Amino acid sequence: MHERKKIMADSSRGFVALPGGYGTLEEFAEVTTWTQLAIHKKPVVLLNILGFYTPIRAFIESAIEAGFILESNRSLIVFVDAPEGEAATFDWGAAALKAIEDWEARGMGGGVAFSLEWADGKAPGVYSELCRSGERHRDPENGRWIVCEAQDLKLGLLFTVASVATSVAGLPTGMVLDKLGPRTSTIIGAVLVALGAASFGAGYQSPAVDSYLIGYFLIAIGGPLVCLSSFHLSNAFPAHAGVVLAAVTGSFDASSIPFVIYEWVYRSKEVSLRRFFWGYLIIPLSLIIEQTLIAPEETYQRQAPTKSTEHVPTETDPLIPPPEASLDPENLAASMIASGFSQIHLTAQDDEGLVTALKSKDTLTGTLYGMTAVEQLKTSWFWALTFFVAVHMTRINFYILSIDTQLQDFTGSRETAESLTRIFSVMLPIGGIAGIPVVGLLLDRLPFLHVMLVTLGLGVAFGVFGMTGSVALQIVGFGAFVVFRPLLYTAVSEAVAKIMGFKSFGTIYGAAMTLAGFVALLNVPLDVLVKSVLKSYIPVDLAFLALGIVSSGTVAFLIWRQTKLSQ
Repeated sequence: MHERKKIMADSSRGFVALPGGYGTLEEFAEVTTWTQLAIHKKPVVLLNILGFYTPIRAFIESAIEAGFILESNRSLIVFVDAPEGEAATFDWGAAALKAIEDWEARGMGGGVAFSLEWADGKAPGVYSELCRSGERHRDPENGRWIVCEAQDLKLGLLFTVASVATSVAGLPTGMVLDKLGPRTSTIIGAVLVALGAASFGAGYQSPAVDSYLIGYFLIAIGGPLVCLSSFHLSNAFPAHAGVVLAAVTGSFDASSIPFVIYEWVYRSKEVSLRRFFWGYLIIPLSLIIEQTLIAPEETYQRQAPTKSTEHVPTETDPLIPPPEASLDPENLAASMIASGFSQIHLTAQDDEGLVTALKSKDTLTGTLYGMTAVEQLKTSWFWALTFFVAVHMTRINFYILSIDTQLQDFTGSRETAESLTRIFSVMLPIGGIAGIPVVGLLLDRLPFLHVMLVTLGLGVAFGVFGMTGSVALQIVGFGAFVVFRPLLYTAVSEAVAKIMGFKSFGTIYGAAMTLAGFVALLNVPLDVLVKSVLKSYIPVDLAFLALGIVSSGTVAFLIWRQTKLSQ
């Protein structure tokens, strides 16, 4: 009997059941479970003649309400009803064929096989179980899953926790790097990323454990360890340290490229989350191998001249300080006003050398030199910079977590919003790479006051254009955003290095980023406020725009005042 049914199933395009008894019930139930288990992908059509299968339809609804059948799998069985009063003349055969064609066109009728959903993590979306009955469905225009409000809020929380973890981990990450060195720190970061990818791919959820949240958190704290551990590579190219560091920052932004590719593959080939994230393990594992076999054990450093009789350094030796004459500002890196990190690794061995070399080129350099880290934490400079980075970090993260729904609100079209979101997803990593020379030149050639004004302008541009319904202006806003983001973070490190000096850089920079990370937790209640009360992103976006102008203007004013005082 089973062999006969298997032959029929293999040879058929779908299954149509007329009213019948136990045998009919058993047969259409079995082939439905075969679809559910991904043994095949074929529709089951019940011809509901004179309401015969109405009790079966009611049973399915009851099972969905009770949680025994997934909401998304309601459509594995298709019911065909005749128009009222036309049962006797209705063309049931043509209707059955039409139902099969429609089911195939919608991709399993919108249903999801267990072997793809539970075993491989493929579902109507992560956290789709939070949606109420009837909320989980595909867009009839493009067949993509529509995210419900509860699911969207939970995904926003996931992103916020990860972004805050990345920021708050800045201080301990710096301490680990200082203590263990770049090789060990990178390996630790790669292990955390690998564990995070494995956890995210597992897709396990229970009242006590959420592997998505755990995985995202581990990736969030592992990534900065890998990124920050690469900064010392700029020491190997001292005359171009600013560009090298911009390249590291840009590469960090570009690390999202695999996920952009996965989104495209997911939409076209429906590759599961589990397969992608477990395949993604090759990246952290490659890092571990590279660090173990190739990377230097010690940090690249520019050692001070030594009186050792064993070897007298010469100008041809790599990674050593230049002769004293090269500290003259006119000769320094081809008269470039080096960025903060460039200054740290370029020529000066301490804060005195930094100020001596660059004070005439940028009066901001060494403003708080001589103070302890504790004293610097109490200054208006520290709090202005912290206010600046906290506002913009929160603003950036809120924009990223809500961009799809914001675009829907401003353009009035879900399809347009999805297209723009895909464009943004591509522009973000590409902008990180393309922005490397832009950020490097801005920081290396312009006075810092001008850098801050450029940052202010880009922040205003993406804020204003992001609140329009024009597709063209939205894309222009994306362009401003993808340059603004890396410039912002690099400018903050630039300011801390120039103003505070590098002796206290780790403490000051880590403290500012940690405080900003805690402020970014506001994104969760803000997201709830918009979706539940305001029903519009304009009030929040305007508030962020105003705070961005105030915070950028505050730092710019302090720089201008310091310039005047130094004249």
